[in-house]
Amino acid sequence: MWALISYVRVSHGRLATKLRNSIYAKTKAELITASRTWALALLLVYTVVLCCVFAWFFLQNLAARDLWIQASSWRANSLRGLYLGLAIGGLPIYLNRFFSGSKRFPLIIVAGAHSPACLQIATVLTLVVAEETWRALTLYALLRDGYSSQTAMALSAFVYAISYIAYGDRPVAGKAFMGAAFGSLILWQGSLLLVLCARLIFESQWVWFAVLAASNATPEDIRGVRSSRCPACGERISVTKLRSEGFVCPFCGESLSVSDTRVSLASWAWLLAYVPLILATLALFPTLQSDAGLLGAIFLACGFGAASLALLQSMFPPELQCGEPNFIGLNLANRKVKSRPRNSCKDPADSGRNSDEPSIK
Repeated sequence: MWALISYVRVSHGRLATKLRNSIYAKTKAELITASRTWALALLLVYTVVLCCVFAWFFLQNLAARDLWIQASSWRANSLRGLYLGLAIGGLPIYLNRFFSGSKRFPLIIVAGAHSPACLQIATVLTLVVAEETWRALTLYALLRDGYSSQTAMALSAFVYAISYIAYGDRPVAGKAFMGAAFGSLILWQGSLLLVLCARLIFESQWVWFAVLAASNATPEDIRGVRSSRCPACGERISVTKLRSEGFVCPFCGESLSVSDTRVSLASWAWLLAYVPLILATLALFPTLQSDAGLLGAIFLACGFGAASLALLQSMFPPELQCGEPNFIGLNLANRKVKSRPRNSCKDPADSGRNSDEPSIK
């Protein structure tokens, strides 16, 4: 990874310039020229890493159990991995409410935003298997040398984050969090299959969000973004959350808001599903059935609910309405419209009225 990023940053060749420009892209539309090239480059890099990991495995004469590979209970581990992948993937959606998002697209999104589906699948699979197998081997080696579980997890997360430091400062913090999270899963559950499933779901959902995002989506919008059509001009715009306040269409300047029905439905669905999610978490992970474990169950349930809601809304984008929320019928909101498009939200019945005459519906 260091070699690839260093080449992209230092070289002045045509290929390096194209890849470098995509790193600093501000919107998804700017990724279209180099997305496929980045996918091929990452596929090559992680294939080499995977070969090195397997060579390390065979040279050390390790057994399958040393990689936490268990033939039994694979169905339960796969289901738990699916749940944990969504739970960990939903955490950034919560964190973005309190912290500013990244100013750059993650490499997996740069590579997957405009790549063919087969190339996306191959890149994500190779990345997941290479990194998680390396993490399992690293943890085994550190534990064998006498390090504690906490020290082994911290050291593996630190080395993993350092491998991405050439890409920039902000991704390092995220990679350190990911390294600690998935390293903890290996030590907690003792199953490589579970971690592979969790990581695969985690990476796949962000590629899915990137593919469905609008062309003007920024790095801060990609996580949980939904692309909806403006009812005034018909352009697709990014709706990053079910906002309680209105916003303005970046294309026509029309004042918009998410449908009041959708916001109310999402709020009630989340409220009614919250307790069953906690109970399902405790059923999947019996070790959490304690006073301290209950906090972990609540934490995982929040992440799973946020990721599930984001995925559902990516498949069923929210309908937009003209005007501010809860004031559509009375049209009391002040709207600043740059230009009135063809498909205006204005009622055609009002076209013959005097513009100075108030319209109350």
